[in-house]
Amino acid sequence: MFGYTNDAEDFLARVRRTQAAQFDAVDKVWRDADGMKIEDFGNADNLMIDATLIEQGRPVVRYAAPPNARFQDFTAFEACLRLAASARGAGTLVSIALAEITPAPAGSALT
Repeated sequence: MFGYTNDAEDFLARVRRTQAAQFDAVDKVWRDADGMKIEDFGNADNLMIDATLIEQGRPVVRYAAPPNARFQDFTAFEACLRLAASARGAGTLVSIALAEITPAPAGSALT
């Protein structure tokens, strides 16, 4: 799995920029307009996404695309493709079958 974002800011900064967010001084956390806690771990996205990539030894590719090109700019996506090609060349991609993670078979599309 590979991940990218066209907004290089951390998750909290991005939420604060796009939504009403308030600091809860009692609990010492940030909250959104619905009162939900906003994660502040310095991640590109929520903890589950970043942690999944970290467990695989892969970064979230962060790129600060111009705001008017955020949904058309493929710079970060192309960086992910280069990472995938590199992993493929190193033989570190895996296939998933029946909820088990196993090395991709020799001669498959992944090797």
